[in-house]
Amino acid sequence: MFCMRNLFYYVLVILISLYLPAIVLSDTTHNGHTITAGTTENWSSAGNNHIVTGNIYVEGTLNINQSCYIKFYNSCKIEVRNG
Repeated sequence: MFCMRNLFYYVLVILISLYLPAIVLSDTTHNGHTITAGTTENWSSAGNNHIVTGNIYVEGTLNINQSCYIKFYNSCKIEVRNG
């Protein structure tokens, strides 16, 4: 009985240590959209990794803070337009 209880706790600690970082440090997905004129969108390192899955068109302001990691799927892009 004593050994089974310890084994249960060890397995529980291992599972939590494996899956908790994935839950807490989840990626931010940016689907294709337009940041319209007069609008500001901020990307910070707290949302790392930033995954761009569709084209982002910037007519307003997009602030990408230092230490952001941005990954692009296929031929996705960030395009800055004159608004």
